[in-house]
Amino acid sequence: MLQVENISFCYRRGKKEVLRDFSLSLEKGMVYGLLGKNGAGKSTLLYLMGGLLTPKQGRVMYHDTDVRRRLPLTLQDMFLVPEEFEFPSISLISYVELNSKFYPASVRKTW
Repeated sequence: MLQVENISFCYRRGKKEVLRDFSLSLEKGMVYGLLGKNGAGKSTLLYLMGGLLTPKQGRVMYHDTDVRRRLPLTLQDMFLVPEEFEFPSISLISYVELNSKFYPASVRKTW
């Protein structure tokens, strides 16, 4: 289970908060979607949930572990492809084979 607990976040001091006192609980086996206008904080929330950004306050917990610690327990189950992502000039199969050892629970061979 992933718990987002009262997080607040802004990109620069003194700027408007993107998220304020936001909480969310995601259960295993469920499918969730994020809807909202550009700039609403959808991508920011995903980066916070993946431990790639640090909230101004609050925390994100995955199986009772803070995702900011970036421990193998969390990394083996989470994978986030950023919006601005370019694959190296190798085949997708080669890319997955090279990186799958870092994400054993997320990447499964299906070919």
